[in-house]
Amino acid sequence: MEKYFIGIDSGTSGIKAVLFDLKGNELGQKSFPLKGIFPREDMYEEDMLEIWDKAVKCVKAVTGAFPDKEVVGIGITAQGDGLWMVDENMEPVRNGCCFCDGSTYPLSMASSFNSSSGSNGFGFAGFSYAANGTFTLS
Repeated sequence: MEKYFIGIDSGTSGIKAVLFDLKGNELGQKSFPLKGIFPREDMYEEDMLEIWDKAVKCVKAVTGAFPDKEVVGIGITAQGDGLWMVDENMEPVRNGCCFCDGSTYPLSMASSFNSSSGSNGFGFAGFSYAANGTFTLS
């Protein structure tokens, strides 16, 4: 029986899945655009549930003609850093803050922004952070 790999690329503007055989031949691909959310001029967020939903649709589209039990590996890559918070049930607590979000830039450039001062940039992103490691939506 043939065996297959899936590559998933979750970028800032879209998500794509590609199915490959073990020789590296591309057998199919599917992509969907992602909607950016701009609460303010300096903010860029994405809906984590939209990303998950479109990732699932991509994978189903490329594997539809192939038995899923023959997929032997999945590789995932995603757009840069960010803040992608989930609760204890792995559900998003808010939109994901993308790497290109600039809302904490002024704070990060301030001399008081460092771990020894206890300052952090989460208040700018709509959160407060406690010393015990818990986050609270502001």
